[in-house]
Formats: sequence, structure tokens, C-alpha cells
Amino acid sequence: KFDFILGAYSSTDKYAGLELIYPALINNPIIVITPLYSSVKISKIDDLKTLKGGIGTYEHLSDFVSQQVDALSVQKIEKPYDLYKKLFMKEIDYVLASEYNARILLAQMGLRSQVALSSSIWSMPLFIGISKMSRYRDQLRRGLTRLSSEPQTREKLIKILQDYILSVEEKNSGVVAPDFIHDK
Repeated sequence: KFDFILGAYSSTDKYAGLELIYPALINNPIIVITPLYSSVKISKIDDLKTLKGGIGTYEHLSDFVSQQVDALSVQKIEKPYDLYKKLFMKEIDYVLASEYNARILLAQMGLRSQVALSSSIWSMPLFIGISKMSRYRDQLRRGLTRLSSEPQTREKLIKILQDYILSVEEKNSGVVAPDFIHDK
């Protein structure tokens, strides 16, 4: 249905039908989210092995990161509300999430000021993928390869993404967080 997409991971079966354009335009960092005043301390991936975690089923991971996550005690939870409720009710110790998506969801739920975000524990390069069935494949490959090789393209894309996240955070600055304790 599409000639190309932005957001394909390398060495991931889901994107086997795509020709990837190098270099990757941006990375999708995976972070650990804990309640702000949590006693849980995480300094390396191995620390997660002794804890209970959660991740949204809506998160898209590379095959490598999926294998790493599968080796941990991580519940896959469909709805963001249910995921963060488990975190605040101490049913799980942490949430794994892609940073960009998490910042947007946390702002929309009014939870951003109540959680701590780690630095990236995995960083998945996001590539442009061209459909191998596209009749424009050769032209797209040439043009997108040239475009993705220009440093200003990466800078512009990151700026657009950061501006969008900031606008969502500002728009939702007055949102009151759910009171999970009194939630029924």
C-alpha cells in the first residue's frame, strides 16, 4: 500500500519486505520509567532481571530488543492507563517504553511530573524502508539515500519531533493525573 515508510528496524523480520536506506535518520531510545520517589535503583540492564516490569503492547521493538525484553520478567499490557496503574499500585517495578511515545502518553495522562525517566538502555536505529514492490524503488532509493546522508535532514527531523513532543507537553500541562489508589 505504501512506497516507503520511516520507522523500519534493521535485522527485524517484520521489515524483511523492505529495502532499508542507510544511514538511519534517528534512533528510537528505549527507557525505564519508575515512580518519582521509587526506591528501585536501575543502573544497568542486569538490574531489571530481579524486578517486575511492564511494557505496552503498542510499543514496536526491533527483534534484538524484543529478545532482550523476553528474557526479563515483563508483562505486556494493552492500554497505557492499565500499564501505569500497575506501576503506581506497585504491581510492577518499572515500565519499559520508547522515550518519544512515553513522553507524549505521560503528558496526556498528567503523569509526567510523577515519574523518573532513565537514559536510553537500548537505542534502535530507525530507517527509511522502501517497498521492494514499489515501481518507484530506484528513484526513491537514490533520492532518499542522498537526503538521509545530509546531516541537516537528521537535525530537522529531530527538531520537528522535539517540537511536537514539547507542544503536547505544553498543551497537557494542566491535566490532572489519575488517582489510581481510589480508582475502581
